[in-house]
Amino acid sequence: MHHFGGQLYDTGGIYTLSNQPGSIIRDNRIEHLIKAPYATNDRGFYIYFDEATDGFTVENNYCPDAEFGYNRPGPAMIIRNNGPHVKLN
Repeated sequence: MHHFGGQLYDTGGIYTLSNQPGSIIRDNRIEHLIKAPYATNDRGFYIYFDEATDGFTVENNYCPDAEFGYNRPGPAMIIRNNGPHVKLN
């Protein structure tokens, strides 16, 4: 995912919402987050876990900054090894 967010400000390259048990988000490359010029808040993220996201394993996703958003994530989230240090094949 790349070059996203230029027109939206409540966004993510990967955006999740609610409980989705057993879901996996893995081995993605997410870059070029564009800050919307008219945004009234700073709510653009490389990965955004919106309203009560739960049940996901999110791992090994590359992005140039560890800029993630959390809006009340649930207890069954597994989030590990994401950010600029990730090497993708």
